[in-house]
Amino acid sequence: MYKVTFNKKAGILTAIVATVLLMLPQILVMSSAQTPEEYFFTLNLVCPYIGPGAEYDKSMQLKADLAEIGINVEVHFMEKAEYYPRVWGLSFDKTWDEGGWDMDIGRFGWRQTGAMWFEGCFSSVGFPPYGWDYFGWKNGIADLALKKGWTTIDWDERMEHYETFLWQFYLDPPAMSEYWPLLPYPTSTRFDIKASALKYGMTEEDFELSPWIMSPYTPLLAPYWVFKGEPGEKRILVTSQAADPPHMLGIFSSSGDDHDIGMSEPLIYTGFDPSDHKMKPMPWLAERWEWSEDGLALTFYLRDNVYWHDGVKLTAEDVAWTIDVIIDPETKAAAHGDYSSLIKSTEVIDETTVTLHLYTVSPDLTTVLIGPWGGAIAPKHILGDVPRDELMSHWMNIEGPSAENPEYVGNGPYKLVEWKKNEYQRFVAWPEWWGWEEFGDGEITVDEIIVKIIPDSSVALTALEAGDLDHLHSYHILPMTAEIKSVTDRSPNLNYNVYPMQTIRFIGFNLFHPQLNNVFVRRAICHAHNNQRVIDELLLGMGIAATGPIPNTHSLYPPNPPPIWEYDVELAKQYMEMAGYKYEYLEPPPELIIPLSASLYPGIGGLIVGIIVGVVADRYIKAEK
Repeated sequence: MYKVTFNKKAGILTAIVATVLLMLPQILVMSSAQTPEEYFFTLNLVCPYIGPGAEYDKSMQLKADLAEIGINVEVHFMEKAEYYPRVWGLSFDKTWDEGGWDMDIGRFGWRQTGAMWFEGCFSSVGFPPYGWDYFGWKNGIADLALKKGWTTIDWDERMEHYETFLWQFYLDPPAMSEYWPLLPYPTSTRFDIKASALKYGMTEEDFELSPWIMSPYTPLLAPYWVFKGEPGEKRILVTSQAADPPHMLGIFSSSGDDHDIGMSEPLIYTGFDPSDHKMKPMPWLAERWEWSEDGLALTFYLRDNVYWHDGVKLTAEDVAWTIDVIIDPETKAAAHGDYSSLIKSTEVIDETTVTLHLYTVSPDLTTVLIGPWGGAIAPKHILGDVPRDELMSHWMNIEGPSAENPEYVGNGPYKLVEWKKNEYQRFVAWPEWWGWEEFGDGEITVDEIIVKIIPDSSVALTALEAGDLDHLHSYHILPMTAEIKSVTDRSPNLNYNVYPMQTIRFIGFNLFHPQLNNVFVRRAICHAHNNQRVIDELLLGMGIAATGPIPNTHSLYPPNPPPIWEYDVELAKQYMEMAGYKYEYLEPPPELIIPLSASLYPGIGGLIVGIIVGVVADRYIKAEK
């Protein structure tokens, strides 16, 4: 008889196999309910910041937000040396996979009154390397509005054009406008900038928007300063700077390290207009200006009571010479590009009248002429014989007074009298300055200004808290936002103010990307991003939700701007479906919920059957023996 060999081990193995076979359907059901999340597509976000902080957190927030509408975001943090060639260089029109970018964490900053950069950043004529429209945005309506805004002299008409531009930016977004940053502004209680602003004619609401206007770096408004001191004592205002200014002449000023304390004054400055509570180009050395009918000539009428610190009268010759020097490429002036592209020539009409002849209608030229960056007039009677290619190295640009050159000649309210490199600069009030009488009662409000050179922001904040400073340079404020609030909260000798910067923070879109070229996808992203959470939780409230790239404190912010991007995931999904993406393809199969006890039945049954089979087989085999 044929003998079958079988044992208890075989019975156990049979039980296991039976269990697995009976539980297989349950295993398949459970695995199908755990399908990995899927996305319509992936976008690569580049962020020019390294390390922890608000930018890292914001990038991660965006990644989580867009996952809700089926878009995967891969975040790439990088040094600016890598970021700029990818986004701003010749790769601006390439996607991440091609060596470029898909989205970025971006920012633009504006002058208080300027519009010239709007066209360069958002018009189709501003593609790199000729401008900064690295998004690749081509919007004919926006282009026309920007062009008209640039070439229209009437202020109200310009406002209408920029309103049109903002609405196009909203309807066809090349970037999501996130927020206008807020900057803390701490000062000592000795330097009462709020009282100074009210004395200047601002309301409390105006002051909340622009407390910076009373900065020691705007000494033109010194007659309005309110500085508390003991009777009979010198009133000495002490402020900070991160480094020695590389340039003292306005001809070469180009960065925040340059300043206009003790320098020459500009024809025009960014001033506050109490009539409409806006920052605008305001007269200074020029009492007024007029445009020709064709818009190709701008004539300035100068004050006739302005003198240099050495007693020589300022005239139209100084103005014409300064502008000619900036236009000359040999000078290597900071504003050469702006001036030389707009100004054809200068013409001295008489001692107090000078005309600028232009290549094209350029109403924003008044912004270009605003001091101190390029707009401050220099003394021709001192520098006129210096070769223009030697002006940058002239002692008046890089040195202070010395035994060899005992007097630094400007024409502002304060004279530079001492400069100890890497330590401080000292300025004293000049009693003959015309503004003390014209804007005040003749009283000198601050006798001296001392600028301490402090490279470390934390050291500067400690000095402010200790009473050794009355004011901080913005370079010291920016890295210390959270610390500044805690220091001012505990110090009774400090005032804390906050003001909106002339900056827009945004999420930029590469419109050469096949998915981002679809306006509905871009609108979906704008609605899916929880921008208010970023402001409230990540920035600790230090931002204002933006309606577009033009800040609400800018002189060209229109009366009827578009709305902010409301956080609305369902609306974002509707836009994605309008773009052709259907969410049913992303939904995983519904999860089959089986009670735990029931899910064990197949396994228990298989185990029992296996045991029975094994026992019966074992006994049968023994019986045959």
